[in-house]
Amino acid sequence: MNPPPIVNYFIAQNETLPVFNASMYEFIMAGNGVMLRSIREGLSVIAPFLEGTIPGLAFVPPQFHLQYPKVPSHLLKEILRLSQQVAPREILFHLYWSSNRWQLK
Repeated sequence: MNPPPIVNYFIAQNETLPVFNASMYEFIMAGNGVMLRSIREGLSVIAPFLEGTIPGLAFVPPQFHLQYPKVPSHLLKEILRLSQQVAPREILFHLYWSSNRWQLK
């Protein structure tokens, strides 16, 4: 079996999109322009790449689906507190999902 292409392209002739078939992303030519679609573990996105009108093609709405629960407010407050503490310098955080909960480093 051949691996999927790094980038794939297709034309949205109706509202039902085909199964994602790319290693990185797909370009979708749609009635509302060119959309970029990408899927990885825990996240799927369809975002506008070029806006415009292409008559005769299906409208593909932007979408964002995160398959994890919301980040708890106590972690967001900690990020804010640490950011204010080092201001005006920058600080880098690593927020990740592990062991069924959000982790902050």
